[in-house]
Amino acid sequence: MKYFALFLLVYLLDSALQIFLYLVNISYARRNDEVPAALKDVMSKEDFEKSRLYTIEKMWFNTFKIFIETCIMVILIVVGFPTIESFVSRISVNEVFQGILFFFAVYVIYYLINLPFEYYRAFMLEKKYGFSQINLKLFVSDEVKEILVTIVLGFVVLFAFFSIVRATSNWWIFVFLFAVFFVILLQIIFPLIFLLFNKLEPIKDTALKSKIEELTKRSGFSISNIFAIDESKRSLHTNASFSGFGKWKRLILYDTLLKEHPEEEILAIVAHEIGHYIKRHILKFTLITSLILFVMVYSVFVLSNSNVINLAFGVSKFYLVVLYALIFISSIMSLFEFSFDSVSRMFEYEADSVAAELTSKQAIINALKRIAKSNLSYPYSHPLFVFYKYSHPTIIERIKAIEKL
Repeated sequence: MKYFALFLLVYLLDSALQIFLYLVNISYARRNDEVPAALKDVMSKEDFEKSRLYTIEKMWFNTFKIFIETCIMVILIVVGFPTIESFVSRISVNEVFQGILFFFAVYVIYYLINLPFEYYRAFMLEKKYGFSQINLKLFVSDEVKEILVTIVLGFVVLFAFFSIVRATSNWWIFVFLFAVFFVILLQIIFPLIFLLFNKLEPIKDTALKSKIEELTKRSGFSISNIFAIDESKRSLHTNASFSGFGKWKRLILYDTLLKEHPEEEILAIVAHEIGHYIKRHILKFTLITSLILFVMVYSVFVLSNSNVINLAFGVSKFYLVVLYALIFISSIMSLFEFSFDSVSRMFEYEADSVAAELTSKQAIINALKRIAKSNLSYPYSHPLFVFYKYSHPTIIERIKAIEKL
């Protein structure tokens, strides 16, 4: 009974922390209703108020979502997962495929829980603030494609995992190596997955393309795969990113970004992404992710080979024991997500510094301001929320850091 109570306590502690952080940030947003001096040249009082209300509504949405998911998860932990296991164990297949069927059943439940939230986000919340351009046909198409991709990749991962477990008692070593390999593989094949959802076209502005190519050459590497994606069919949010490695490397620019920003700001945004490559942030993130995977896989191995899960929940099937161990370890690690986000924020400062050097301080500042305005990015956040939840520094912090360069 004590293990059962400890398990639930850790899970609920993580959920309670997330809800607490959102509530703190909602209160903070309600108290800060003045446009910061750094944004007064681009953001009107009306724009600022709209961004504040948008942020507050998103925070309430996330708070409610976490609360509902937590309540459902507690039910699943106590009675739901054992019931699914009881049903799956009656199917006359070996334990590898029983494990795969079990996790697919859990995925279906999670998908059905999350679907109404995704629908509300796309058709209500985002449309209310003028971002969502998606229609029902595209929404359904995206969902179907996402399900198919999840099934294919999920089957590969689960089949490999359970096959390794059956083959060796020290399975954590090989599962860890496979997990690292799979993370790297995903980064390589991501552009192919991306093509299922978006149409990629070479950017039509040849002058801009030439300047981007010249910019990348000055920074120490070259790239000819420069594409625009038709993100405007879903959302008016703007973004840009690199994807892939080596010859598969691509620069992807949202068509919304190309429409909203002048040339010098687009170059500054590209320079920021180049900064991530120059500073080897992709490699560093891969190494950090590998370390996290190591801790998680080994912890699950130790926990699943002990009697703790069996004593807490009275279950014996390996795949169910692994699920409980995953939930427990993930909840503990989630309490320390601030450490990963702290590193991510540091990387963003470094990339901004590179962008300022390759273009100019004013160009990257102007780009950040325009992104904040077009995305309705509320410039204030409670320091505790930033510390725990933000992978990027706030717009105000980034501007101040660039000005000090």
